[in-house]
Amino acid sequence: MKETEPIILAAGKGSRLGLADRPKPMAILAGRLILQYSLEAVFNMNFSNVVVVIGYEGEVIQSNFSYAGITFAEQKVLDGTAGALEAGLVAVNPKTKNILVLQGDDSAFFKRETLANLIERHERSEAQATMLLTNKFCLGTHEGQYLLRDGVRVVTRVGGQNLRPERGGFSTGVICFKRDFLSEFLPKVKSNKKGERGIPDLLELGLAEGKKIIAVILENSSEWFGINTPAELELAQDLMGDRR
Repeated sequence: MKETEPIILAAGKGSRLGLADRPKPMAILAGRLILQYSLEAVFNMNFSNVVVVIGYEGEVIQSNFSYAGITFAEQKVLDGTAGALEAGLVAVNPKTKNILVLQGDDSAFFKRETLANLIERHERSEAQATMLLTNKFCLGTHEGQYLLRDGVRVVTRVGGQNLRPERGGFSTGVICFKRDFLSEFLPKVKSNKKGERGIPDLLELGLAEGKKIIAVILENSSEWFGINTPAELELAQDLMGDRR
């Protein structure tokens, strides 16, 4: 893990959760801010620095988490997760070879061992990206799924009428990237019809050029939970309460 630095994406709005005055990672989960769980997960892995990408009402995050070991990067134009990652990459140590990307709103349940295993698999592979996938489908989160060859190599991403929840292969939003891959492909990601530049688009660019992208399947599906609506947040409250 010495060659890796984490970036937590925390720039998005919480409109579907009804959070008009604060970003989504600042929702309360079992008495604590959602972002706090993500930060603790990476700090427990002994990273000396964590980049947190802020955007919408970013000063709210800064005022709650301004302490040693956190570097804030601002996504000035909220144009999607690829744009957020591009903003965060600027703040990473130039010598860092690999980037661990987590979502500030969906990473509350991950165990240290799960993230450490992902990083280890990535660092000893020749893959340009290593994705943490789950077989649990979340309607509010997953618009596509990844198909694998031999259970490891990511072949393509399908969606729409080709989406088959029973097949699994859904993104948790946690991915390890080679820094060189990001430097090459992030500038090439174009805006979609919604005006967004997403990480799925970034991955598809790499796959189209034959870049090696592999997957690690999350063995315990309860470690990932998509929180998009008040109902999902309420369910997450129960799950976190049971865990604690």
